[in-house]
Parts: sequence; structure tokens; C-alpha cells
Amino acid sequence: MLLDIVILPPKGLREKIGRAVTRSVAGRPTVFVVDNKKLIPHLSLFHLRTSPARVSKVTTQVRIISKKHHTSRVRLLKVEIVGRFLGMTLSNNPKLKKLNREVVAKTRALRTGMMPWTSAGRPKLWEQKNRERYGTQHNIGKTFRPHFTLAILKDHQAAAQATNQLKNLKFSFSAGTIAVCEVNWWHQVTRVIKTFKLKK
Repeated sequence: MLLDIVILPPKGLREKIGRAVTRSVAGRPTVFVVDNKKLIPHLSLFHLRTSPARVSKVTTQVRIISKKHHTSRVRLLKVEIVGRFLGMTLSNNPKLKKLNREVVAKTRALRTGMMPWTSAGRPKLWEQKNRERYGTQHNIGKTFRPHFTLAILKDHQAAAQATNQLKNLKFSFSAGTIAVCEVNWWHQVTRVIKTFKLKK
């Protein structure tokens, strides 16, 4: 079972992002689109392959973590293409970094394998080491990079055009909801399993 422990944006913002990205890729060939219908916008903290029997242990750990960490303010920095992915880079802050570190530390032992490899090419040495230690290569320590994935487009020119359509989008939000979610092979949220509120 593939999980992601995430910061879930407010409902209104999820809907806004879903509408904006759907408009931006309309008529362009895609692999997937985060439309807030089938796939839900989210800020990933830690990807985790585990068994269905361990999901309750994961949610228990996240509930305990939620009682210790505070809400923080996050804003959109830029819309960009990273490899095949169209995404939004978000601001980072000490509260988010601390939350990420504890989520990784407290849930990594519950993994049962590695997350699917979705990047182009073979893993670099540091990526392979992270996968062996944590089951995933991303969002571990210095590689934690707050972002929203929006889509994969099949054509680079189409991706550039979609990015251009989103360049005037601006927002900030209160990152106050942490959630345990089920994800697909592309690490995109298909179902919210459990949510918890962070301290204000």
C-alpha cells in the first residue's frame, strides 16, 4: 500500500488549484493532472510504502505528532517545470522543516518496501542510499522541498505553455492540517484516510 503523509491545503485553495491547472493543460497531452477530483493537491512530508495492517499505526503516530507541532504560513513562490513534472514551488520555514524531520523519524520504521521510482533515468548514489534507508529518495532532511505537483505533460512545449498560463497565480495559506493519504504509482493523492489539526 502506498501512502503519503501530507499537509493538506484548505478546501477552497484545493478547488482553486484544481480549476487553474485543469484550464492550463486543456487540449494538451498529459500523463496525469491534479484536478482536485481524482487527484488532490497536497504538500508531501513523507512517502511510505507499507501494509494495510500497519496503516492504523501510521495514523496513530501522525496523531501524536500533530499535537506537538504548530501551524505555519506557506506561500507560492513560483510555477515551474521540473523534469517531466509541472509544479508549484512553495516557501519553506523552520516549523515545516521540524515537522518533516519528526514525521520521517517516527514513521520510517513502519515501511515495508520502497516507493515506485518515477524519475527519469536510474537513481543517483545519494538517491539510492535514501531509498535503502527510508524507502523513498525525496523530502529527507536537506532534500525537503515544499511543493505542489500539478501534472505531467507529454510535450515540453505544451508544459511551457501551461506554466505560462499559471504564472500570475498567487496565494498563501495556513498549513494547519496534516493528513495520512493513499497515493497512486505517481505518488499522487487519490484518497484522504485521516486528517489531524496542528496546534495554532
